[in-house]
Amino acid sequence: MSAELIKILLSKGQRILFLVANSPLVKQTYDEFMQNDIYSGVIKAGMNKYENPYAKVQIMMLQT
Repeated sequence: MSAELIKILLSKGQRILFLVANSPLVKQTYDEFMQNDIYSGVIKAGMNKYENPYAKVQIMMLQT
């Protein structure tokens, strides 16, 4: 559901900050977006491997 909305927003040139409630959801969301061809970055300590400051979609945990 959220992937469809994000694709619509991206087609209109929007940038998206996607917030999740806890740490396991960060990686889960990243994986789900990648499966749906939504290239994203992660803003979270300890997840440098998933950083992509140029991605139009950024995933972030509420506590970050």
